[in-house]
Amino acid sequence: MNEENETKVHVDEPVDEPKDLWGNIPDPAPDPTPRAILREQADLLSSRTNQVLLGVVKANTNPGNELWATLSIRAPFLNKYEIDLIDIAHPILIYPVTVYSKFLTLPEAERPERAGFVELPSITCNNREEFVRAVANVLQSEEVHKIIGALLTQSKSP
Repeated sequence: MNEENETKVHVDEPVDEPKDLWGNIPDPAPDPTPRAILREQADLLSSRTNQVLLGVVKANTNPGNELWATLSIRAPFLNKYEIDLIDIAHPILIYPVTVYSKFLTLPEAERPERAGFVELPSITCNNREEFVRAVANVLQSEEVHKIIGALLTQSKSP
């Protein structure tokens, strides 16, 4: 090798340290995110049914950079039957979050009128309290409780 063509690095030369241009980065917000709230409810369903039914939360993004999550019930003893209860979508800034569910019964929920493909009733929640209210409306609905009862009965029968 020709020494004239090699670049020599001098170890004792000072190297410019990168400057921190980020400023003050905020701490995470103390409130749980909508997806964390759905996960908590999924875990509670699994626990309350002794794992006969499993609460499942799947996360995704869409091309518009919204964060999406779906809360489902899975019945492992029924060939892993799964039913979606709630879909949510929100921007990276967390709120507002839109809740979509065919089980949503709040009077202020938007009811789609378009035919030809499935559009779910939805409600836009501007804060955690509104979001929790919408989720509770779905999870405490008579129809969801009937589904849970039917899944439990069929999962426990031989």
